[in-house]
Amino acid sequence: MNPQRGAPVGANFRELRESQGFTGIKTIGPTLHDAIIEGEKGMSDKNLVFKVGEVKEKIAHGGSAIVRILISEETCGAKNFAFLVNTMKAGLNCNQTGTGHSHKEEHCMFGLSGSGGISVAGVKYQVKPNTAVFIPAGAMHFVWADEGGDFTYIIVYSPPGPEKEL
Repeated sequence: MNPQRGAPVGANFRELRESQGFTGIKTIGPTLHDAIIEGEKGMSDKNLVFKVGEVKEKIAHGGSAIVRILISEETCGAKNFAFLVNTMKAGLNCNQTGTGHSHKEEHCMFGLSGSGGISVAGVKYQVKPNTAVFIPAGAMHFVWADEGGDFTYIIVYSPPGPEKEL
């Protein structure tokens, strides 16, 4: 059952959060909508909120990309996926081998800003903001940024793993 916005925070909400293992609930108003979950049981030593400008940047793919690992097992204990925000530098690509690279994990890309693309199994796709691409496990692929500017995009690996090699 989904509580409606405006429902009072009461015993049922407290029982639900406790049964689900949530701790650190901070109520900033009289309604369920105003309740904020600050942390999860057993995770109090891990940050759960990340801002792109506040995470460590890594240079990857021979200097062609800036990689920011926001959510991973290392950053917050995520076990089933990793979430990265990458920027490919204008006019460059991560095709170091001539045929791209592959991962045993499936993943996806989502364009945020700029323009560029991805080659998946030899087929090139233009990717602009608000465009998603699925990369199957084992598919050879590489990303590029168009000449006009940098290309920033999200990568989600599931299961996680490739981000550990960056």
